[in-house]
Amino acid sequence: LGKIFPLLQSADFVQWQFASNALVRPALEFGTHFWAPEVAEGDDGKFYLYYSVGHEDKDHQLRVAVSESAQGPYFDSGKTLIDPRECPFAIDAHPFQDTDGQWYMFYATDFLDITREHFRGTALVVDRMTSMTTLEGNPRVVMRAKHAWQLFKKDRDMYGKIADWYTLEGPTVVNRHGKYFLFYS
Repeated sequence: LGKIFPLLQSADFVQWQFASNALVRPALEFGTHFWAPEVAEGDDGKFYLYYSVGHEDKDHQLRVAVSESAQGPYFDSGKTLIDPRECPFAIDAHPFQDTDGQWYMFYATDFLDITREHFRGTALVVDRMTSMTTLEGNPRVVMRAKHAWQLFKKDRDMYGKIADWYTLEGPTVVNRHGKYFLFYS
């Protein structure tokens, strides 16, 4: 099965060299498509690699792997961050530690409803982390697609329906001089 997610290292942010592959591949039953790894160092000195795994563009779940070293190897913790029966598609995990030390998990997930202000599609949510491997389970919407330019695919076949699909994904949060900035694609 091997390891996935190449790690690069640099002494000057200009020259980069391959360091290793990070994640020891988890069980094939989770899927063969891996997306958007991100590493955070926990308060316990361990390193946590958050990633999504699934089948092509369906059934993706957020998982976490742990290592004693930033360069790995990372081993899957054996649990998903969100129950796939409650949330059949979650990607792009971004752990963020606030100035008070509290950790939050930003990620992208699907919304099938349409409102006056929002389109159907993938949107951004945040949940409080109760540990580096557990979410509180109370996700809150950060942003949903509401502009025509956010169209990912017209007439997309998703969840047994053909509909226009709008997408926001890849959340990253930065706190700069007391202001929070959310970057996304």
